[in-house]
Amino acid sequence: MRMLKSLNHSLDMLELFISEKKRSYTLAEVTEACGLTKAATHTSLANLVQREYLHYDSVKRQYSLGLRTWELGARLLDSLDLRSVALPVLTELTQVAGETALLSRYTNGSIVYVECVIGPAPVATYTRLGARAPAFCTATGKAQLAYTPPPALDGICAAGLKPYTAYTITDPSVLRAELREVRDTGYSVNKGEYGVDVVGVGAPLFNRDGQLVGGMGLSGPAYRLGRQPQAALSEPLMKAAATLQSALARSSVPGVSFENLGGKDAV
Repeated sequence: MRMLKSLNHSLDMLELFISEKKRSYTLAEVTEACGLTKAATHTSLANLVQREYLHYDSVKRQYSLGLRTWELGARLLDSLDLRSVALPVLTELTQVAGETALLSRYTNGSIVYVECVIGPAPVATYTRLGARAPAFCTATGKAQLAYTPPPALDGICAAGLKPYTAYTITDPSVLRAELREVRDTGYSVNKGEYGVDVVGVGAPLFNRDGQLVGGMGLSGPAYRLGRQPQAALSEPLMKAAATLQSALARSSVPGVSFENLGGKDAV
């Protein structure tokens, strides 16, 4: 039990560092965030530093992610068949549509971006690989959320729909209605609901067994596309999604897991 508790402490710390709230933390900040004693925190941090999962800056006296963590993330991205199958399609889509093409995968109320091909325009949107965002207010997120089991959507709505911008949908009934429309049209729309200056469209992706595997999308600046980005982007997106869907039918990409429907990552 003691070993399991120590492992959980270390994992809690790593999750703090990948939460994107801050790039680095002091010993006191990690202690407070994880609810541990200073001695227990220092022991776990020292072990993570020794094994290079964290880096310690002795001048600033702050901890940050280490190279071993980066290696794990890179290995995961390389192992995703979805990413390798989708990349050629995303690259062509970017050239056709003139905007940034994205690929994400749903996980417990959020999405994680696993590929981003930046658009050719001088001003284009960009998303860091591995970045996490709420599913309910992003284009590729809503595209996938439309096909998640009812308990997953119920959990997200029950937790509250945070208003990131003035365009964020905060009424569960409105969100449910929009997700029904996604199933009817085949694509979702983000009108600046997570970042007010970024809009886009998204489409769900399924494997050969009909299981949801992710979402692909196009995003661009609101000043260029307006608040109705589907007018310019839905047609090239749907054509690319059909092409990628055909490729996925010949692959063995695993479906998204919905085992944890009410965990702490639910938005």
